Amino acid sequence: MADDLITHTTEIVANTAGGTVAPAVTAALTTAALVTKNPELAMLSVPLGAAGGAVVEQGFKAVAAILRDRTQRVGLLIRTVEDETGAPIDDLLDGGTGLGGERELFGHVVDAATTARTAWKIKMLARAFVQGARDGDRIDETLMFIKLVRDMEAGHARYLAALCLHASSVAQAVPGEEPTVAVGPEQLREQDPGLGLATPILREELQAWKFIKAADGNKEFDHLTRLGLACAQWLRGLNASGG
Repeated sequence: MADDLITHTTEIVANTAGGTVAPAVTAALTTAALVTKNPELAMLSVPLGAAGGAVVEQGFKAVAAILRDRTQRVGLLIRTVEDETGAPIDDLLDGGTGLGGERELFGHVVDAATTARTAWKIKMLARAFVQGARDGDRIDETLMFIKLVRDMEAGHARYLAALCLHASSVAQAVPGEEPTVAVGPEQLREQDPGLGLATPILREELQAWKFIKAADGNKEFDHLTRLGLACAQWLRGLNASGG
C-alpha cells in the first residue's frame, strides 16, 4: 500500500511542468540522489508549482506539502553555508581535493537536511559541511560524524552538553577511555532546565545510539561513552567554529 502511494505520487509530480524550485536546490538534490543512490531525492527537485493543482485534485495535498518542505530545507542549508563562508557554495564544491570528495560530502549533508526538523539541525549540517570541505583531510571524518548524528536534533545535543557541563567530562577525559563521572536527573535539570518533560525520551534515544550509558550500581545516573564523548567534542567544535 505504501509503495503504491509513493509510486502514484511520483507519477503525478513527474507528469507536471513549471514551478519554482531554485536551480541550486535542484542541483543539490540531484547530487544527493547520485551520492546516496536514493532516487526519491531527485523526485524532490521536480517543480511543484504546477504539480500543486494535480496533487490537490488527486487528494495528495499533504504529500505535496511534505515535498515542498523538504526542498525548502535544502534551500535553507545552501543559504546557511553561503552565510557561513561569505561565498557561493560552488566555491566549496569545487574545492582542492581534486577527487570530488566535497561533492560526496555535500550529497550526504543534503540528504540529512531533507529530514531536519529544526533550524539548529540545518545550521549544524551547514557548519559540518563547511568544516569538512575547507580541509580535504577532514572529509572522511566529517562524513562519519554526519552519519552518526543524522537522527540527532537540538534536544539530544543539549542533553549531551548538560552531561558534559556538570561532569566536566570533555575536559577531564583521558583519550580512548570512557568518562567515569556519572550524572543524575537533578544535575541535568540544574544545567539545562529547558530539557523538561522530554528528558526521559532523549535519554532512551541517546542510550540506544550508545552515546550514553547507565552508571554501574545506579541506573538513574548516566555517563558518556567514548562514542558520546567524541560526538560531544565534535559538536562543541562546530559551535566554536561558527561563533
